[in-house]
Amino acid sequence: PYGVPKGEQRELDTQNVFRFDPKSGQLTVVIGDMEMPNGLCFSPDEKTLYVAESFWKTPKVLAFDVSADGASVTGGRVLRAFDGRTEGVPDGMRCDADGRLWSSAKDGVHVMAADGKLLGKIRTPETVTNLCFGGPDGQTLYMTGTTSLYAIGVKVRGAK
Repeated sequence: PYGVPKGEQRELDTQNVFRFDPKSGQLTVVIGDMEMPNGLCFSPDEKTLYVAESFWKTPKVLAFDVSADGASVTGGRVLRAFDGRTEGVPDGMRCDADGRLWSSAKDGVHVMAADGKLLGKIRTPETVTNLCFGGPDGQTLYMTGTTSLYAIGVKVRGAK
């Protein structure tokens, strides 16, 4: 329902994750019928696709194994469930060069190991909706909040 004006009909009956093949121009569903897929991120080796499930009743980050040809995914294991009341829902996500996953949330940015273990949080005064690494050395974490833009230096580079 993201971006669909109130009272207007959605074009699709399901929420999906799509893959666009630039060579063939084909658009295919790689993950079908999710509640509210939102942020997407690949691991640095591009063997894992992380998907933020932003449905307020069951917020979580899922991990999918990417096929060798990159055309499909399997798995769909829950990497980390969020407590929607205190942590909100995962949204924008990025990996750092060492494979840690950084996810926006209600209470800031959650930093997770590749196995989903919560390593720490960067607390912010408002909900973080998206994030990315940037700056001249790739070691600045930029975060969009409800009403603000934040930047903080970190000790690791973002993944390419």
